[in-house]
Amino acid sequence: MVSTQFLAKIPAFSSLSPSQLEEMAEHWTVLEKNYHDVIFKHGQAANSIYIIQEGSVIISINDANSQPVVLSHLRPGEMFGELTMFEISRRTANATAAEKTVLLEMKQNTFVSFLKKYPDISIKLLGVLARRIRDTNALLEQQVTRNVNDEMEAELTFADRAADGFANFIGSWTFIIVFTIIIVIWIFVNTYAVFFQPADPYPYILLNLILSCLAAIQAPVIMMSQGRQAKKDHLAAEMDYKVNLKSELQIEEVLEKLELVLNKLNEK
Repeated sequence: MVSTQFLAKIPAFSSLSPSQLEEMAEHWTVLEKNYHDVIFKHGQAANSIYIIQEGSVIISINDANSQPVVLSHLRPGEMFGELTMFEISRRTANATAAEKTVLLEMKQNTFVSFLKKYPDISIKLLGVLARRIRDTNALLEQQVTRNVNDEMEAELTFADRAADGFANFIGSWTFIIVFTIIIVIWIFVNTYAVFFQPADPYPYILLNLILSCLAAIQAPVIMMSQGRQAKKDHLAAEMDYKVNLKSELQIEEVLEKLELVLNKLNEK
């Protein structure tokens, strides 16, 4: 039988008397899961509630590319799958063992009967749900409100900043005008020998060498700057996706709650 001392430490059951805890302890089933074992998947039938006795569990959802998005990392003493008390027939997320884990499982019907018998559990369980929703919302907000520009700026080295500054300068009208003036002066001085014997007479071989060296330097510097800009665009696109994902999750949650309300009204 499950330890009543362990159950007494669960916030939702802290108000139960020793005899009530003993009654509840008889209805929990002990499950052992190994690392990466799936406890349940999104969309599966929801008919049980769980408490972590040992180990830890990852609660996640899958994005459009079937990649997991972690919503929470639950530790011993925490409960999950509690949405079954609201008669939600399908799981709204995935639950996976993050290590070797021992779980306590109780069937939905049995747990609901305890809620009816001991209403204090329902009130405290609502508090647990509210905290879980706040934590999930805060996690998603943290993921989607990141400033990509600030993050990239913080990671730039001196060489990166120099490359970006050089790329910005050679792509400006200032560079075009200054460089054009320098070339015109170079050609004029070396053509008409105004002040001294021309160091680079026509066809200006030295000037061509300088231009070739400048072009050879420009290409990799511009590519470095463009590579960082592409990374920044990728992060921005990822943030946009997470914003859309958060909105979709919230809309789905609202629709599920609305469906429950409509079902209750139809029953009445």
